[in-house]
Amino acid sequence: MLVSASNGATQLCIFEQWIVPGTGAPTHFHPVEEVLTVREGEAEMWLDQERIIVSAGQSLLVPARRTHGFRNSGT
Repeated sequence: MLVSASNGATQLCIFEQWIVPGTGAPTHFHPVEEVLTVREGEAEMWLDQERIIVSAGQSLLVPARRTHGFRNSGT
């Protein structure tokens, strides 16, 4: 993790993940907002029932308590 309670944050967590193509995070939710950003390639992301493709440099803002997930849709 880049930022978390372990280095002094009280309301923020920032981390990077490297996701193997075809894998990702299943549908879930959090009590707080989340920002998902694609740094390279592209990802399929979903917010409730809506699915979109997010490309490098783009982000998706997930409101608190909304179901969402993602997967690396690249090769």
